[in-house]
Amino acid sequence: MSAQSISDFGLNFIVSSIATTVVAPIDRVKLILQVQPSLCSHTSSLQKDRFTGAVDCLRQIRAQQGFRSLWNGNTAGVLRFVPGQMVTLALNDRFKGMLNQDSSRRVSFFL
Repeated sequence: MSAQSISDFGLNFIVSSIATTVVAPIDRVKLILQVQPSLCSHTSSLQKDRFTGAVDCLRQIRAQQGFRSLWNGNTAGVLRFVPGQMVTLALNDRFKGMLNQDSSRRVSFFL
């Protein structure tokens, strides 16, 4: 493994981790809204606490649990998403190099 490959691998890790962390609050709200109907059907006390939408969910989570709680579960998301993204980016670069070795026959229709 060359120094360039190791450097690319590290940069892929950093970029993927940042992207996952930025999107974590949106992902958390999405998951809460997806699970909400089954939670409310089993517990009658949750009927009054139903979220009316994404903005309402964000407001209530921030008010009840604090701003940092929007990133609950982010570590699991990073550990799930980042390795796959790193492999995808590394393989993309590898295949791009393999397909474009002959400069007279450049294949660029999908790379």
